[in-house]
Amino acid sequence: MLVFVDTNVWYPVVLADLVLRSVEIGLFDLAWTDESLTEVERVLVERKGLSAANAAVFGAQVRATAPEGRIDPAAYQHLIAAMTGPDPDDHVHAAAARGGSADVLLTGNIADFPAADVGRTCRVMHLGQLFGEFAVTYPIELGRVIAEMAAHRHQPPWCLTTSLTGSTPWAFTPWSTRYVREATTIVDDACRDPCPGLFQRIPVRVCWIVRPPWAISRT
Repeated sequence: MLVFVDTNVWYPVVLADLVLRSVEIGLFDLAWTDESLTEVERVLVERKGLSAANAAVFGAQVRATAPEGRIDPAAYQHLIAAMTGPDPDDHVHAAAARGGSADVLLTGNIADFPAADVGRTCRVMHLGQLFGEFAVTYPIELGRVIAEMAAHRHQPPWCLTTSLTGSTPWAFTPWSTRYVREATTIVDDACRDPCPGLFQRIPVRVCWIVRPPWAISRT
């Protein structure tokens, strides 16, 4: 599954961590464009208070995680003018998802991406919908991602499951919340007999905020 990630999914930091860890574990393949990463880096500087150098670390991490995921501008630049979504700033992203043959366009603003723009084979989803499906189809793999995030917790208290099942744009839908809880329970049980060094006894039901390796200080 090829997933193009809209810029608003890359922050707060825990969502970026969730996406990148999921790519690393093989839940999906990540698609990105130079424009999307440039926009994220600009937002991190202008709205989140990072220095330009620190924001560039984020872009470098995405490129390193999915080096084959870059969509060539030649695949979508000619499509931008035909996009009809309400936000002109999103037209380049819709065109990229279509031109890059993405299976999913992941966003916090579903209404900004009409189906006619992204094409018949691309689903526009918010993060909770996509990961709600993963909780059903790949509970062990998703649970492993959550467990790894919990293992790198840095700043308690913060509950991943509570955040993703709340009223935010990336929240899990009600039907999938049950599967999220089941997934974390499965992994909680699996962690009782881990491979040495892979898992510790992690209370997956209480997942704290993380500090991933690329989230460096705001200097």
